Amino acid sequence: MGPYRPGYFKINDLFNSELKKIEFKIDTIEERYAIGEIDKPIYEKFISKFNIEKVDLESNLLNSTISSSNLQNAINKALDMSSNLTDTWTCGGLGQKKKIQNLVFPSGLGYDKSNGKVRTTRVNSIFSCIPDISRKLRE
Repeated sequence: MGPYRPGYFKINDLFNSELKKIEFKIDTIEERYAIGEIDKPIYEKFISKFNIEKVDLESNLLNSTISSSNLQNAINKALDMSSNLTDTWTCGGLGQKKKIQNLVFPSGLGYDKSNGKVRTTRVNSIFSCIPDISRKLRE
């Protein structure tokens, strides 16, 4: 266990509590949109706002839980996972695929019916740089 940090548990509890609240808001707005209580522009406005808040809270929670002594382990785990993303996706079940999708595309995915393509509004910055690094390594 890492060094004791005063307030560590209180901060984590606060972030977890806020994360649960925002996840409830996301579920609620999705349900209200699905049953037609709100229209698309309002849904899109608030779902993007809530997703941004969720990503910020998850980032704060992650930053508060990784101590400097565990930083190298966290980096190694992230590199290992990102280098085997295709295999993890292929071999994983539905739950694993949802986790990967939310990790890579924190704002979610959309579908554009007019051209039949999946749309993403945001890619996790860790994963967005991988194609550039791969291209430079090939050169």
